[in-house]
Amino acid sequence: MPGEINCLFTKGLIPFVEKEAGTEAVAAVCRAAGRPRDYLMADHNWLSLGVADEVVRVAMALTGDTDVDRWARRMTDDMMDWKPSREYRHYLGTYSMGVGHPRDLYARVDVMAAAVERFCRYEGQVKRNRATFRRIPEPGHTIPRWFCVWENVKWERYPTNWGLPRAVVTERQCVASGATTCLIDVRWRNPRLGARFWGPVLGGGAASVGLVLGLAAIETLSWTVQS
Repeated sequence: MPGEINCLFTKGLIPFVEKEAGTEAVAAVCRAAGRPRDYLMADHNWLSLGVADEVVRVAMALTGDTDVDRWARRMTDDMMDWKPSREYRHYLGTYSMGVGHPRDLYARVDVMAAAVERFCRYEGQVKRNRATFRRIPEPGHTIPRWFCVWENVKWERYPTNWGLPRAVVTERQCVASGATTCLIDVRWRNPRLGARFWGPVLGGGAASVGLVLGLAAIETLSWTVQS
């Protein structure tokens, strides 16, 4: 339904609240959402944006942080950290690790966003090591500040999947501050074409040459037998 956010958000929020404030705090978050923990940890479920706002308000109070930018940043960093536990392993972190190159990942921002929220859309220009994105609210809906920070910090973290520095995310304007759209620049460093790249390339080339020579030998043998 329009105006909803996927429970991928609460799947990241609950472990953070549990670590910061304990199991009783998680129970309070569940009461604020009106949903059990299992519902909030399942990435096929959705919450209305109004309910998500209330969950964030309660979670901030429970973790003792009243600065929405700081809280959302801390929560997102925790969400994107690798977790060996299947329950706590976050889809957005693991999905982004499976993409072969930072540029490919930024080129999928609109696709990933559509799987997470139903209250805004994205327009973007993605180049080799930089991109500009526009986050546009759907008619009749707002974009809360915590959501903008959540998205921006995820974009910062993506290059770290390859052992690279965080991307530099520059927010030129934000809907939560009165703009009609959010406008964000992202710059990142791409991996060098080192052994991790040239090894498979050279190995594939050698295999191709071997295949061609093998086929040629078979063809020669076939011609000799026929003669």
